[in-house]
Amino acid sequence: MMIRSLATRKRTVCGPSGCARAWNELDSRGLLEMAKPASTQVEPTESQMDLNHLRRETRTALELAVVALAPTDLVNRLAAVAGLQEALVELPSDSPPVMALVPGLVTRARSALEDWQKWQHEHLEKRMPRG
Repeated sequence: MMIRSLATRKRTVCGPSGCARAWNELDSRGLLEMAKPASTQVEPTESQMDLNHLRRETRTALELAVVALAPTDLVNRLAAVAGLQEALVELPSDSPPVMALVPGLVTRARSALEDWQKWQHEHLEKRMPRG
């Protein structure tokens, strides 16, 4: 006798955002059971306002780095992060690409911004008169 797992006996439906257990199924007694869909939304660690602020700050840092002739590696890192942020802002915040890419992107953006601020302080602020 072959025993099948409970997971294989449950009916699933698939759509553009993936597969999940069907909303309504017959339980073992033949009664209709309304199943809750599996939640795919991850609780955001960053608010949308924080992400927008980070996107604007990254874009500004990129523009300043280009004008200041910052090292190519730094400009490329800022450009990659800024470009990806601009692309993701067009997608719904609960879409799979956004949910998959945002955590790492935030880390990369903050790292690039820290490096830009350090480079700016070391190379530009020394040359600018204060007064």
